[in-house]
Amino acid sequence: MTEKTIVNLHHYFWRQYSNAEGENERIVQWQIPKETDTVLDQMKTIPRVRQFGMKTTYPGLIAGLGYPHGKTGEKDESYIETGFSFDYATGVPVIPGSSVKGALRAAFRSDPEYVQEKLTNMGVELDVLEVYTTLQKEIFAPERPLQEHDCFFDALPLFAEGIAPMKLDNITPHITTGKLPPSCGSQSQESSGPVQQKSAESRSVPATEKKAAAAPRKAAKPTQAPTDAPKPKPGGKKAGGPSPAMFANRTRPTSISQTSGKTPTVNPASKMVPKPETAMAHVVRANATKDPNPVTILKVGAEVIFRFTFLLHDTTIARKNKSRVVVTAEHKEKLFKRILEDFGVGAKTNVGYGHLVPVPTKES
Repeated sequence: MTEKTIVNLHHYFWRQYSNAEGENERIVQWQIPKETDTVLDQMKTIPRVRQFGMKTTYPGLIAGLGYPHGKTGEKDESYIETGFSFDYATGVPVIPGSSVKGALRAAFRSDPEYVQEKLTNMGVELDVLEVYTTLQKEIFAPERPLQEHDCFFDALPLFAEGIAPMKLDNITPHITTGKLPPSCGSQSQESSGPVQQKSAESRSVPATEKKAAAAPRKAAKPTQAPTDAPKPKPGGKKAGGPSPAMFANRTRPTSISQTSGKTPTVNPASKMVPKPETAMAHVVRANATKDPNPVTILKVGAEVIFRFTFLLHDTTIARKNKSRVVVTAEHKEKLFKRILEDFGVGAKTNVGYGHLVPVPTKES
């Protein structure tokens, strides 16, 4: 073993990395140790444990981007300032179990109709409200003894001969201080956020408008309801709780398999994409080619297989009419696999990162 061999990538990246010459190259040449597969195979022997493999696609996968990984003093553009999730013991890149759980739960919260559709295809008949409330709570926050909870373990990559999983990439934020770019105003104008709105006092407003604005407004009289409007029935459902109407007109997620093999450029659940009507979005779009500030980041490249591991129990949902619906561990495994395929996991899924495709059982 040579002096330059990286034994544990977690320790090297967080304790030894200093952006010396050749360090980035050593990271991208590092390969997954065979011992990782042994750990994953041993977990199969635990009762109720279920596993399946998913393969990364271009441009790759990012996890732990928000972890601080900086140093003081001078540093060039190749210095990796952002963090990454590595397993402490083995040093391999990892998708934390909390991230897996959060990605799955987001599908229940943002699009319960999607979850209902997938369960119906498996022969499990639940309405949207039961998916959004009862089933979500039973899977992710049950009020049962700890030994009866569903568990979400870290997803670890599998060993592959000759494949180095880590790659370098760049992101280019265009605003790094509270100052606005020249095209958006004076450089000396400070802001507490991306853009500071001018106050009403700083504008030149006519005196008549100021007087009208200062005058107290009178409360508007309530409009009388039409006489033919239907009246609420006594004993109806209390207001404030979720209802099937709140899930109407939702955008359906698009499976990667429906894109002719092309990686989508936005999150399949398009309603989760933030709207671009913010001031920051206009500033970035207006200066998309001016004063870029490239930041080097780490990612897992394409064609890397991650094995996802869960400890699942059957869930029984009791209805008011005394009927029961059972969501088995096998149903959950298939549902989780489909959600990860359609929604992705990790950071920057809106721009294509974190999208996964299933692999045959023999490969995983």
